[in-house]
Amino acid sequence: DNPDADVTLAVQYANAPDHYENYRFQNAPTSPATAGKDGLVIANPKRAPQGARLVQGNLPTTTGETSEVHSADDVVLMAQGPGSEYFHGVMDNTEVFFGILRALGVDGNKDNNK
Repeated sequence: DNPDADVTLAVQYANAPDHYENYRFQNAPTSPATAGKDGLVIANPKRAPQGARLVQGNLPTTTGETSEVHSADDVVLMAQGPGSEYFHGVMDNTEVFFGILRALGVDGNKDNNK
């Protein structure tokens, strides 16, 4: 009934501007950052409810990016239990889906259109 968890285990963005974060859902969709009067990107003050903290981003304020963006960084993926043997070494992110299907016992043959 309540999407706000009591404990946040991890929050990760690839690249993001400065923004306010309290790890709760916003009442209305708002951009994490906005353009200031000088045209530079600043943390959106509408996302600064009581208890929010300013998170320093890693995007320059001159990029014009007001939300998180993708990176080309490799990500560590760990698995245990039935089907975990599929996840090893370096793999393409699209293979993760099929590994999960196999672990669940669903036909994970990506070439099979059933």
